[in-house]
Amino acid sequence: MSGRALCRGGTLRLGLAGAILAALPLSGARLEVGPGKPYAKPCEAFSAASPGDTIEIDAAGDYDGDVCVIRPDNLTIRGVGGRAKIDAAGKHAQGKGIWVIHGDDVTVENIEFSGAKVPDRNGAGIRIEGRNLTVRNCYFHDNEDGILGGADQGQIVIEYSEFARNGYGSGYTHNIYIGHTQRFTLRYCYSHDGISGHLVKSRAAENYILYNLLDTGDGTSSYEIDLPNGGFALVLGNVIRQGVRTENSVLLTYREEGPDERNPSEQLIVVHNTFINERPRGTFVRLAPDVATPALVRNNIFAGPGALVSQPSAQLEGNLAAPDPAAAGLVPDAYRLRQDSPAVDAGVEPGDFGGLPLRPVSHYLPSACGEGRALVGRYDVGAFEFGGRMAPLGEAPDRCRSTSAEPAVAVVNAATFTPGPLAPGSLVSLFGQGLADREEAAGSIPLPRTLAGTMVMLDGVPLPLYYASPGQINAQLPVEAASGKSRVTCIRAGLEGPDAVVTLAEANPGIFTYAASDRAVAVNNADWSLNGPQNPVRPGDVVVVYVTGQGSVDPPVPTGEAAPAAPLSYVELPASATIGGETAQVLFLGLAPGMVGVAQANLLIPELPPGKHALILSVGGHSSPPVRIHVGP
Repeated sequence: MSGRALCRGGTLRLGLAGAILAALPLSGARLEVGPGKPYAKPCEAFSAASPGDTIEIDAAGDYDGDVCVIRPDNLTIRGVGGRAKIDAAGKHAQGKGIWVIHGDDVTVENIEFSGAKVPDRNGAGIRIEGRNLTVRNCYFHDNEDGILGGADQGQIVIEYSEFARNGYGSGYTHNIYIGHTQRFTLRYCYSHDGISGHLVKSRAAENYILYNLLDTGDGTSSYEIDLPNGGFALVLGNVIRQGVRTENSVLLTYREEGPDERNPSEQLIVVHNTFINERPRGTFVRLAPDVATPALVRNNIFAGPGALVSQPSAQLEGNLAAPDPAAAGLVPDAYRLRQDSPAVDAGVEPGDFGGLPLRPVSHYLPSACGEGRALVGRYDVGAFEFGGRMAPLGEAPDRCRSTSAEPAVAVVNAATFTPGPLAPGSLVSLFGQGLADREEAAGSIPLPRTLAGTMVMLDGVPLPLYYASPGQINAQLPVEAASGKSRVTCIRAGLEGPDAVVTLAEANPGIFTYAASDRAVAVNNADWSLNGPQNPVRPGDVVVVYVTGQGSVDPPVPTGEAAPAAPLSYVELPASATIGGETAQVLFLGLAPGMVGVAQANLLIPELPPGKHALILSVGGHSSPPVRIHVGP
């Protein structure tokens, strides 16, 4: 079988005490809330809960007006079956909001909060009064405050959550308002369309604002980020957009309300963000004049008019200032980069600060999700790396990691055209629309990384291409790819285009067949003739079939290069085969000399009656779909 044949779509398819404690069950009871459950309303369950319990709230229930104080420590509160919705419906707890959390070490997941209004006009979806709160995968909208914190509340983490249209309109209420506490982390969140107040305001001693979308949208919010008393602040990997209706022309402000003894640091670090200012003037980063420590401002895009940084002593390195988003090479609305953006490969080494790495490892992913960020060449300036998309983060909520929706491109084993786990080094086929400009096949080996104006990336690594057309691309996965979730992205016309999340496994073999049949592309080893009904192989003879998805080989062959005839590269995982349900000895399984990403299996035919028989090859416990070969008398 020639390499050319593979180009065509029709052919390719602690001590002892610590150890004792670690062994003890630490989880508490599970309290169920909802229709037909032991507790009709969440607040009933909170009153009955003990420290360490988990409260599960059925999203099918009606909980409007169910407002209360939560007092037990170490609770996990989560919505199940979707986001459980709680609207204040004109009620409030202690004149503060929907849930007033007094307990320490509480986690809130998968809840929607709305309608919080109180006489003091600062009603919050969640009012924080305990220590160490984690909020995950929640939605806060149309409250006077989304989340409102006080003082000395330890560590607050908000992740994978959305905040929209919160604020009374006085300018003193905000989407997110954190008081004087030890540490505040905001990551993979979407805060937008605030009403007069700020999208994020924090008085914490340490602030980590990482990989978020902070967007004024059509709202009237003031600052996108307000750190009024300074403190240590790392602002990394965010998209920060100021719209025309904002009530303040500054996007990020630092220590505007003066120093505070609870915030001894005055270090602001702003790295790998994409700022967009749609007002006619403004300041992207403003520090109070009395801040003596130079801000570190590195590898940011500043798109639109305005002063970059107000502090004369700030360390500015690797930044890109452009008059508008188009000049910065930003894709509208998504704010990802075009391939011709001046930000591509224009960044400096992000480095670290006091041992804290400043290298971006993630992208913000709509909506309120995150994905990995791979380095492609040199660092790109801003919040995104062109071609550097990776799979959604493993710890993300299920909605961020789900692959149930039909992807923009299907990625399948090139021999079988079946989805499922794919193996490193194997050949794959991509099916979709508008994948390439034209039809083109590779003309030489090593295989090119670009064909017909298209590249295909796996977690930021360009793939060797056998064949490309508008509807199909055949490519080889990197031999060094790791098992787990990965993202495949097509790049065409300078844009990151159709993509899909795939699963990689150590092996998942597929045997090549003829088009639209289950007949294996097989060679009778006795005379090197093609196996078929008129030319069967006989018991005791050898048949050769061609395989991809066989996994690692020794010695390895670099991605995109043809396997040599000497030395032969043998598959490392144990292999077995059956033909017609009988064991067929695997005499050889290794890369086919002269070919890329294709292995051959030499199999001894067992005693079988004449006819067409199913052949199954297993590698490392992973079995191929059955194919047919013809056995004669």
